[in-house]
Amino acid sequence: MTPLTINCHEFALQSPHGGARAQAGRLCTHLTKVRYAEVVAELFARRGTMSEVRWQFVKKMAAKVLKDSKITAPPVDLRAIAEVHAIQYCEVEGFPDSVDALIIEDGRVVYAAVNARQHLHRQRFSLAHELGHYFLHRDLRYDEDVTIDNPPSEESEIGSKDPAEAEADLFAGELLVPLAMLKVHVGKDVPELARIFLVSQQVMAIAVSRHMKALF
Repeated sequence: MTPLTINCHEFALQSPHGGARAQAGRLCTHLTKVRYAEVVAELFARRGTMSEVRWQFVKKMAAKVLKDSKITAPPVDLRAIAEVHAIQYCEVEGFPDSVDALIIEDGRVVYAAVNARQHLHRQRFSLAHELGHYFLHRDLRYDEDVTIDNPPSEESEIGSKDPAEAEADLFAGELLVPLAMLKVHVGKDVPELARIFLVSQQVMAIAVSRHMKALF
């Protein structure tokens, strides 16, 4: 298995010949077998762990995270949220295309790792989604060992109808496009709103649709 070197701002994938495909920022530590424990556990939990989506709880949690991070204007700074909650942000050049983001733990250190090759909008939503798992589902467990060297495969992911996944998606939308911030920009079209909030037009359209009654 090709080892991964973790930097503060980027995971550098070491080539089999000893060279580095990417090396950036101050070297923090080196991990080859990090347990992906408790943080995104629901990705591998058995179906039926959660029976329904806790809509109000998820919205309140997203609002609390924003408040605790003192974020009041778009675009929402996810790195600032990570820093406030003692999560080290990293970008991974070597993740497969099927892995958009992960939150992983190494002892007392927590890393938020995103696929460096993905579009910025996708990186942001994926990270917000994983933060949702971190804040909402840390008490869930799974049986499969996942490491930095062994990220989850497409086949191991739970379907989109799983309530935990729906909660993480809802959290991501509420975190990236909060209603209070959206109200300030009422009257602007979806492309302009997407630019302001630094999200895809699809994410923005869903947010506007969800908050339609509160906005108009």
